[in-house]
Amino acid sequence: MDTGATSHLTQSSGNLSQLLRLKCPQFITVGNSQRIPIECYGNTRTKHPHPYYSINHVIYIPNIIKNLISVRKFTCHNSVSIKFDPFGFYVKELNTGEILTHCNSVGDLYPFTQSSLSDRKHLYPLRRSLPQLGTTDSDY
Repeated sequence: MDTGATSHLTQSSGNLSQLLRLKCPQFITVGNSQRIPIECYGNTRTKHPHPYYSINHVIYIPNIIKNLISVRKFTCHNSVSIKFDPFGFYVKELNTGEILTHCNSVGDLYPFTQSSLSDRKHLYPLRRSLPQLGTTDSDY
């Protein structure tokens, strides 16, 4: 998850359900002001069920180091809010505030990993602040 990213980015075309080629060359500008060419783009969704999250218009750039999910686009497309804390983040249903997903973070990034939510009751008393994708998948 990246609060500063304006687009979703992936380093692997295998993460995308479809690949759409650009008609003319386009570039993205990264933090160090370097312009990187966009290969193509596509759509995907998270690998774990309950719930599946849509991740639309993901830009494929093979030479980036990490996949990035734009927090702004993710929350708008999935009608959710995200709350970050020093230990990870929670994805909450926008209208009800129900916790849908919790992901732990131990490093510098907030990876989207699925913690066990089979018994989600233990999350409600915490009401802590709020995550990347898979069950140790580093794909997203």
